[in-house]
Amino acid sequence: MGDAGYYRRFDAPDIAPRERFEYWRTWYGETVDGPVRLDPVPSSLPGFTSSAQVLTVGDVTIVDLHCGPVLGSWRGRAADPTDALRLAMIYAAPGAVIRWGGLDSPVRGRRALLAGGTPGQWRAPSGLRAIQVCVPRATVPATDAMLHRATSGPLQPGVAVFDTLIGPALAGMAGRVEDLSRTATADLGTLWVSMITMLVHALNDGEPGDLEAAPARMHAARHFIAAHLDDPDLSPDVVAAALHVSRRTLYNVVGGDGVAHEIRSQRLERALRLLLDPCHRHRAISEIAAMVGLRSGAQFCRQFRAEYGRTASNVRASATRRNPTLPATHQSPLDVGHGSRISCCARSARGGSP
Repeated sequence: MGDAGYYRRFDAPDIAPRERFEYWRTWYGETVDGPVRLDPVPSSLPGFTSSAQVLTVGDVTIVDLHCGPVLGSWRGRAADPTDALRLAMIYAAPGAVIRWGGLDSPVRGRRALLAGGTPGQWRAPSGLRAIQVCVPRATVPATDAMLHRATSGPLQPGVAVFDTLIGPALAGMAGRVEDLSRTATADLGTLWVSMITMLVHALNDGEPGDLEAAPARMHAARHFIAAHLDDPDLSPDVVAAALHVSRRTLYNVVGGDGVAHEIRSQRLERALRLLLDPCHRHRAISEIAAMVGLRSGAQFCRQFRAEYGRTASNVRASATRRNPTLPATHQSPLDVGHGSRISCCARSARGGSP
């Protein structure tokens, strides 16, 4: 995969109304998803509108789509290395229906589906809003039988890895594809291949190998840790339980004491941001420690000094002397200290890259 994403946007405001559907169908078939057949709802042709954002990272494509009334379908065919797996979330729309396996499934709320070699179709008489990720079939380590089971119908609630990780990640990209394109790297494509691999195996009542699932599990672990830093009982066992994997499986992914190190690093980085924030300068060091889940102020001070080479009190005093009223988001790394680790964290406090 390449080092950066390729972003495209589709709009057709200057196309004559009666030509917009054909223009959009041609563009969509060539740019996004050729095997899908698209037909208009006849009454919509005079005023058909559409727009899309497409981000391609290596062989992985992310599509954020809005379109007018449409009928869509895809053929059933045996999987081969050129086929794509398409994970999509379709948003509720009046009258929208997914037809799969001979059964109609109304789209009354958000509906997710994983499409591959199983035929299906949808009807959206009032228009369609969807976010979709396409990955090559060949990148997902699974048998054809596993893929058939995983793509046999719309995803039902209760699949833990989808409900807690993949679904929120998919929905979180809606409306933000252009922003995502500015920071996209090859890791984004690798992450989505990993998450779709996890989903296929979960829908087959199993787990993928550690290698295939590693990026998604590491992403999930970091996200969970960041959301629970103030919990003093946060531990590798708690993280493993939240991800529905064994501690051994999590350690195989992260390696050694990587989970405990990640918890400690995130706690100290957040503590540094709090120390630099003028809104928290009135708080005692022990309060800062408690806010990042450390019961002992003395333990926090030891860890902080070991990590950054300076005491927490000294870092705060230096920042206050140099910029007594300047918000922490405008601090220069040089105003905080000369250590490289402190500079990295100060950049994070400003929202930049470490």
